Amino acid sequence: MPCGRWHAVIDMHSDILFDVVRQRDLGRRDVIRSDYGESFKKGGVTALVTAIYVDQALLPEQALRHALDQVAALLGEIDDAGGEIVLCRSAADLDRARASGALGTILAFEGVEPLHGDLNLLDVFHALGLRCLSLTHSRPNAAGEGAAYGMEDPRDSRGLTAFGEAVIDRAQRLRILIDLSHLNEGGFWEVLDRTSGPVILSHSNARALCPTLRNVTDRQIRAVAERGGVIGLNCVNGLVKDFDADLDDFVAQIEYVRNLAGGEHVGLGLDFSDRLFQYLSPAERKRLPPFAAVKGLEDHGRIPDLVAALKRRGWSDDAVDALLKDNFVRVFREVVG
Repeated sequence: MPCGRWHAVIDMHSDILFDVVRQRDLGRRDVIRSDYGESFKKGGVTALVTAIYVDQALLPEQALRHALDQVAALLGEIDDAGGEIVLCRSAADLDRARASGALGTILAFEGVEPLHGDLNLLDVFHALGLRCLSLTHSRPNAAGEGAAYGMEDPRDSRGLTAFGEAVIDRAQRLRILIDLSHLNEGGFWEVLDRTSGPVILSHSNARALCPTLRNVTDRQIRAVAERGGVIGLNCVNGLVKDFDADLDDFVAQIEYVRNLAGGEHVGLGLDFSDRLFQYLSPAERKRLPPFAAVKGLEDHGRIPDLVAALKRRGWSDDAVDALLKDNFVRVFREVVG
């Protein structure tokens, strides 16, 4: 185990609720602490952005119900944990969670399918604690077009729908942090034209190092940085380099984006999904590539190995802290409050 200064980590994208809701449906309780707690402790994880994501097979009719089931599952986990897991509605909540040693959780939409075209439901989810929002996964919905996993898609230049524009406008009024990961390039630029203040790419990599429309161009990276936002680097192998990608390849992605955007505009959106593939419907398995985490960073418990790799490349403790936590907290504080 690498040694040195301890570093706190905020993962900008976790699909943990996709697992937790199913485990709780089977009668289990306290899933996060039981199944993930040791890995979080080893990795220094102090907070997660917990995505609400709906499987393709549940669309459209069951999207709202499944989203609410995931919120209920998280609230149940918080009750089970007796203060060791908290829902963070503000940056002050994040600060208090870290000070108390609790795991902070931030609710986020990964696609707005649960809204069913009803903008008022966004107010309801905000009241429940939703503080981050991406319009799409890598598929079309009522708000816009998702970015494809290949390099050719005639829909990539399409913009937002009228509903997508309305969602962005309402999200800005509610001070919900807007996430551009998974959105196609046409939608990306329309969101930037329509908004002010920082936005994020919660779990996206540089297309220059791994050509897929799901990753982002140098121009997009610079645009997010110019708005004061953060790009969360994703350790999924097929988005880092190829399906044989390892920790060094992931570090190359981090350093490439850092060199383009600046050290104050990079973060981690690790997107550990290996455990979740067992739950995917046949339709979803057909739609998604067979992704896994890069070799050498298979779960949060391996984050100290990432830190050691960065320090071997000359990163200072302050630069590491900026990547692992501080940059996201700064943006979250500015946008959400």
